[in-house]
Amino acid sequence: QGMAISVYTPPALANTAPAYADTTAQLIDFYNDAFGPLPAPGMTVAQLQDGTVDGFAAPGLLLVSARQWSAKPNERLLADLAAHQWWGVQVAAATPSDAWITDGLSRYAEGMYVEQSSGKDGLNKALEDFAVGALMFDDSAPIADAGRLDIGSQEYQSVVVNKGAIVFHMLRAIIGDANFSALLKDFYSRYAGKSARIQDFEQLAEARLAQPAP
Repeated sequence: QGMAISVYTPPALANTAPAYADTTAQLIDFYNDAFGPLPAPGMTVAQLQDGTVDGFAAPGLLLVSARQWSAKPNERLLADLAAHQWWGVQVAAATPSDAWITDGLSRYAEGMYVEQSSGKDGLNKALEDFAVGALMFDDSAPIADAGRLDIGSQEYQSVVVNKGAIVFHMLRAIIGDANFSALLKDFYSRYAGKSARIQDFEQLAEARLAQPAP
């Protein structure tokens, strides 16, 4: 039952491994339900030497920087990294300018997980963080011109990741929770193993909007 999760830590931090395995298992279960199941047979969580990034996701792999590796896992960082297994690994952005549908949606998925684990207060706190982050470099580029921004830069983080998350939340408010949930499942089932453009997502969203509310 469930996916095999391996955690690699420096020897001195071996006692933190069970907490990372548990949190990762909960995240994967939640996203499997929310979006559709991952095909991957297992997941590895490992510590990344301190560099520039707090974390990094690759197929079947979640890397957390040493400075972010606390005894109690940073649930929101892990939630964002885990969501990239769906949005980024399974569904890839067709071009750098389409990264909103992978990096923005992974950031919003973090908020969805927090909402499930900590209620509306948790989601509202996450949304505040997204909003503050989105405003930092609001004028650097529109979301659809994300290809002009360096991945990992503060500008990219602001426009693509944080503003992207806010746009997903606004869409959810417009179409309603049931439609939003169905839209994400539909998007994942159609594009898993493929790359998608912003227009592909928009077309599915418009089709959902055209349907009467369930």
